[in-house]
Amino acid sequence: MALAERGNRRELKSEMEAEVRNGESAPLRQTTMEGFAVAITGASSGIGAALALKLARPGCRLALIGRNAVRLAEVVARCRERGASCTGAAIDIRESTKVS
Repeated sequence: MALAERGNRRELKSEMEAEVRNGESAPLRQTTMEGFAVAITGASSGIGAALALKLARPGCRLALIGRNAVRLAEVVARCRERGASCTGAAIDIRESTKVS
């Protein structure tokens, strides 16, 4: 990966995380997510939370997975406020005995 690409990814990550912290994350421009089902790991913070909020809209079904149950519940609630059908599971996917 080129150095410029890594820098751009860092900038994007920083921007998305700032949006989540400030509650400013706006939905993506696509007008419908009808029929889409999306599973997101790492959804309790950072890019995972930002992505969930970007996708959240009526007709979209989200399955959010994160390690921090409190923060994950907040993200799930915000996604539901935006009209998405959303469920969350506090799971550490690094622990293979908890994932099946």
